[in-house]
Amino acid sequence: HIRGILWRSSYIHVVSAGALCVLVCGFVFVRVMCVCTCVRVCVCICVYLQVGDYVLSPEMCVERKSVSDLISSLSSGRLYNQSVAMTRYYRRAMLLIEFDEARSFSLQPRSAVGSEIASFSIPSKLVLLTLHFPKLRILWCQSPYVTAELFQSLKEGQREPNSTSAIAVGTDSESAKHQGRLYNIAPQDFLLKLPAITFKNYRYVMNHVENIAQLSQMTIGRLKTLLGNDGGAKDLWDFFHKKPDVGSSSRKL
Repeated sequence: HIRGILWRSSYIHVVSAGALCVLVCGFVFVRVMCVCTCVRVCVCICVYLQVGDYVLSPEMCVERKSVSDLISSLSSGRLYNQSVAMTRYYRRAMLLIEFDEARSFSLQPRSAVGSEIASFSIPSKLVLLTLHFPKLRILWCQSPYVTAELFQSLKEGQREPNSTSAIAVGTDSESAKHQGRLYNIAPQDFLLKLPAITFKNYRYVMNHVENIAQLSQMTIGRLKTLLGNDGGAKDLWDFFHKKPDVGSSSRKL
């Protein structure tokens, strides 16, 4: 079945050619060992990751949640922070919801699913999570065996993960390196909150603008060239330069 379970990350360099590698976080390795034992052609390498539970390729990271873990992580806000980290450092960030094959393949009884968004509803919280993180993909797996098969499919045609790089993600300055350039995290988060800045264009903007101050001083014409969108350029310029019209109808706090 499995080609091997390796505990030292340096062993990734001596894995036989053609073997598929999956980096598994050491904090969850024992708990998810059943996934490793049913993978037919993968080598599972135990490393200690700051971001994600699995790294399938240099661009692909997976955070695993059982149903009970999912409920508690949504309530505590931990999953939000984990999603922030995954989408920040990986192009393909995924949330794996892994069910118990001995139980129903559902988050909650169908009768409990309402037609409106509710703060206590797990589906509602998942919807809000995907709205916050458009890049995040959700994987639904009925059992660890299905997870193993899915991982094999996802790895087809992908480069193998590098243990040294994966371990460095989320630690000190190494975690902020992306595409050969060092970005400051706080301005990056602020940039994503601005009008017309999306997950599709924010890295392009960072590559062509030195900082937020420079972006705020651009003319509408330069913003049009940068964003390629007339309406978005005006919205962004207005955000920086127009004062809010409070008016006489403002309410006193």
